Amino acid sequence: MHTAAPTSFRPFTALRTLLATTALCGMLSGALPAAAQTLPTGGRMVEGQATIGTPTVGRLDVTQTSPEAVVDWQSFSVGASGPVDFAQPGRDAVIPNRVTTPNLPSDIQGRISANGQVWLVNPSGIFIGAGAKIDVAGFLATTHDIVSAAGTLSVTASAGAIALNADGVLTRR
Repeated sequence: MHTAAPTSFRPFTALRTLLATTALCGMLSGALPAAAQTLPTGGRMVEGQATIGTPTVGRLDVTQTSPEAVVDWQSFSVGASGPVDFAQPGRDAVIPNRVTTPNLPSDIQGRISANGQVWLVNPSGIFIGAGAKIDVAGFLATTHDIVSAAGTLSVTASAGAIALNADGVLTRR
């Protein structure tokens, strides 16, 4: 009986392949919206202190006044013409943004800016387009959930999480 010699596992090659096929499958299946919504919708404070407002049509401002705040959103997509700005107490402030609607990936095509840390949590996937601009002190995009316990935020593993595809520009402040 002849057995093939084991091949070495290459994690970066496997990850690149996974990202490419996940992005392609999502686009072919129609999982991503044809055009990103202009702004995130249905924001609800879960923890900490922040206000959500639309000072002008096509713009969303989130003003965070506590060091940590958690917002649950029905959707979190940013269209090419829709800026989302976070004003935070400082560069160490953290605001996880969780998408709670099943099977609704985030599609970031526009600008997200913040003077602190912005986390985007969407178990259905996250697509960051080539024209996106993310100008923040720190950015985390994940399909895993965020849990807050005793003042500590942590990322938890979840089965069936989908990879993200990032083609935009990330600028660290």
